Amino acid sequence: AQPLPHVSPVPGGLRPGMSIYVQGVVPPRANRFRIDLGAGAEGPLALHVNPRFDQAAAVFNSRQGGAWGAEQRRPLGPLARGSPFELVISVTPGGYRLLLNGSDFEEFPHRLPPEQVTTVTVDGDVQLQAVNVL
Repeated sequence: AQPLPHVSPVPGGLRPGMSIYVQGVVPPRANRFRIDLGAGAEGPLALHVNPRFDQAAAVFNSRQGGAWGAEQRRPLGPLARGSPFELVISVTPGGYRLLLNGSDFEEFPHRLPPEQVTTVTVDGDVQLQAVNVL
């Protein structure tokens, strides 16, 4: 497993046609973890993916100027404690399309230009195996 927090650089930022591939295992006693597409440590977040096992929900949001936007929520689906997962975040012209274990999971509109995304950060209750920006 990778040490956390894990930060992958995105040289030149994201653009439509690119994908972020995250592979890991949810620990049996997991509470929450997060995947953040952002502009550095304290910068804006274009996409915040926050599976919350304590709430049985996955939360999606963005943050600009220190303020969170309107969140989207959905059930965790196949994302479960003690289970492996593969999450693919595809950048489309209109936003982000998330596939979990090969099935549609969520869509999230661009609230920030994807070109501003310079880092992918993974942290929290997750055994991270790989993060690839393709």
